[in-house]
Amino acid sequence: MQQGTNWSEVYLNEEGGWENGSEAKEAVFFDKLAIQIREAVFQYNAANKAAMRANHAKILAGFSKVLFCVNSDVPADLAFGFLLPGAVYETTVRFSNAAGKRLPDDAIPDLRGIALRLNTPGRQYDLLMTSAEIHHASNAAEVMVAINAGVENEQFGKTIAAGTPGREMIMSAHSLNYLVQHAGAASGARMAGTLHQQMALKVQSLSTESFWSRAPFAIGQETTPGKAIAVKFRLRPAKEKPVQEVITAEKSLGKKLEEELQEGDIVFHFEVQRYLNPADTPIEDNTKAWATPFEKVAELIIPRGCSNEADAIDKLSFTPWNVDTRFFRPLGSMNRARQKVYNASWHERENESPNGL
Repeated sequence: MQQGTNWSEVYLNEEGGWENGSEAKEAVFFDKLAIQIREAVFQYNAANKAAMRANHAKILAGFSKVLFCVNSDVPADLAFGFLLPGAVYETTVRFSNAAGKRLPDDAIPDLRGIALRLNTPGRQYDLLMTSAEIHHASNAAEVMVAINAGVENEQFGKTIAAGTPGREMIMSAHSLNYLVQHAGAASGARMAGTLHQQMALKVQSLSTESFWSRAPFAIGQETTPGKAIAVKFRLRPAKEKPVQEVITAEKSLGKKLEEELQEGDIVFHFEVQRYLNPADTPIEDNTKAWATPFEKVAELIIPRGCSNEADAIDKLSFTPWNVDTRFFRPLGSMNRARQKVYNASWHERENESPNGL
């Protein structure tokens, strides 16, 4: 057996727990999540003045002439799907803030996201990443609790007048209380703490941010245990990020990116890390960083002078399931939920059902 192939998946039950789970029971739970995500999109409509994504609502910049260049020396056991040695693909890129509410000032604490669409011959591959290595939620059930907490806080905030002393502290306490009530004391506190820590990091430029898949994928000639390697991936910027102490949070990250592209290319290294064992590289728990090294297998290049096409690209939908699952398949409850939940989010926004978020 090859290194990294001895992984397995575990399925949730109808209530989102692990006890006596199965594919059929998990599907019932995901149907419930799909209803909830549509309600979340609806609740954000008023704030956004349009039906938007429940997460990553605000696009920061979008480009359609980006190049994804695969290394010529990709290891043979990874050279499947889009990782064919020496291949170069025209790629669409969407940078975003993570919140479900669009805010005018990008310096307001938040996470950032990037979605890639690789146009390989006869097939597209969507790769979605976030600017934090670990997830605040361990599985799909906790993700939905966090989304609902955001929606609840948005509604609660309307009852507190702007300028009220301690308003932000009151809202934070309300959000923590919701998380604890719906995810349990330990999980709720962990989720709130992780989000607070990650969102507090200042961003001076998207060109110096790293982006992680956070959830794993199987890659190989077949995408089954024992035959495919489980991996996570990240984009690591070629330009070094300054230390937090000297960073001034940028208020318009899209405009800053446009200015940088007038000076030269923006480059990211695309790297993967392999599954090792359930303790060091868990498939179903996304709150733990994998303990295996990263291997550089490709580069993402946004060419100098590339035009920001945010309006056009914001109309696209992205999902980790828009891939050739014969060779590259999303793994874990987080990814399995996305197949149904992203469709529901799009349906609520567009009153039709294409393939994603």
